[in-house]
Amino acid sequence: MKFHKMTVAAMLSVAALAAQAGALPFGSQVQKTGQILIDLANDGSNDYSLDLSGLMGHSTTTGDVFLTAPTSPVSDSGGLWSSTTFTDANGQSQTGLAWHSWQTVGGTMDNNGAVAPSNANNPWAASFIITMNGNVDPELNYGFSIKNNNASAQTYTVIFGESLVPVVSGAYTLTADITGAVSSVPSAAGVSVTPSNLSGFVQDLFLRRTSDGQLVNANVSVGNAFTTPLGGSQIYPNASANTAGDSGTDSFDYWEFRTKFTLSGGKDTFVANGTAVLTPVPEPETVSLLAAGALALVTLARRRRAA
Repeated sequence: MKFHKMTVAAMLSVAALAAQAGALPFGSQVQKTGQILIDLANDGSNDYSLDLSGLMGHSTTTGDVFLTAPTSPVSDSGGLWSSTTFTDANGQSQTGLAWHSWQTVGGTMDNNGAVAPSNANNPWAASFIITMNGNVDPELNYGFSIKNNNASAQTYTVIFGESLVPVVSGAYTLTADITGAVSSVPSAAGVSVTPSNLSGFVQDLFLRRTSDGQLVNANVSVGNAFTTPLGGSQIYPNASANTAGDSGTDSFDYWEFRTKFTLSGGKDTFVANGTAVLTPVPEPETVSLLAAGALALVTLARRRRAA
């Protein structure tokens, strides 16, 4: 079964992303301030491309963006969506959006349950849990839990993006980090299981110029390949990066993360939390004005005390 089959290259096309907006069968029509896309590929036979952008909410009061989830499970032609609670990479309880494919590793189950549902010997072919939030700092926090139930490796591409409010102009600093845990199941007699292998990890940040609408690489890449022994779980060490940039006379009105990694087969799991903060750097003239203003306030206070 192929659900919304697309190539990863197509997912990264701004035009293609806009064409898919609002594809989900539930959720209120909220002001869309960004996008969340997930692409899962399993050795070329089962590909799933999911657009969660229609579930991004925006508070006009606080400026926060967030991901909503259905109050009760909702099915579509590809799988089942639901709200769930999970433990994130920091050991904290989170509420997230869960999805699993109708297809199992050993067969296909349609929406009416024509084939036996998932179980330990016949798990879902693909599943994930995801959550995110951001605010006007601008700051973006996100987390996900992805499990590969397949015997073969599965590659994941996760894209998070949101509008920058306010628009960032001139000099800025950009900091990002990611931490998590990688785990695998113990090998059983007669069953070939490989260690958890978080290979090909790439997480890059991009900014969109207002002058031409082009996404430019912000030169911040975090995360590393990682392997954990069979039958265990190990902390994925915190990785961080930062850079200083300048939009010159231009500005940026949108940013996004592009995270891609591969989990080896055998029920491997990767749980991760990430954060990014974009901080405008005041112009020297602005700093001087602020300092002058502060000095004027101090002088005024002294005069009042003297009087």
